[in-house]
Amino acid sequence: DHVIDYTKDDFVRGGPQSDVIVATAGYRSLADYKRALKAHGVYVATGGDMKQIFEAMLLGRVLSGDKKIGSLLLKVNQDLDFMSELLESGQVVPVIDKTFPLSQAVAALKYYAQGRTRGKIVVSVNDDSR
Repeated sequence: DHVIDYTKDDFVRGGPQSDVIVATAGYRSLADYKRALKAHGVYVATGGDMKQIFEAMLLGRVLSGDKKIGSLLLKVNQDLDFMSELLESGQVVPVIDKTFPLSQAVAALKYYAQGRTRGKIVVSVNDDSR
């Protein structure tokens, strides 16, 4: 229902708490994400730096309390089934900034390194331009 633009919004300070946070560019501490969740809320790390993903994987259960904190890589569960239903029904639509064929994977990484993406970068493995 609400998308946070991390370049403009500080969702931890003064914003409404969320039932679900799917962090595609994890850049805050797990404690910040936990504070931003309602009781029994769910935080899932799907991206960000490796430190952020491993913290969610390794410390998520320990830090969770009445909330669920984990990584998309951790395990498939009811929460991910719910997210899958939202995606399939069109209630949640991923934002794709740009798509590259596999033959341009280096260009995709260079584009990502610029730090100006406004969504996900997709590298298509169905590369017919070989």
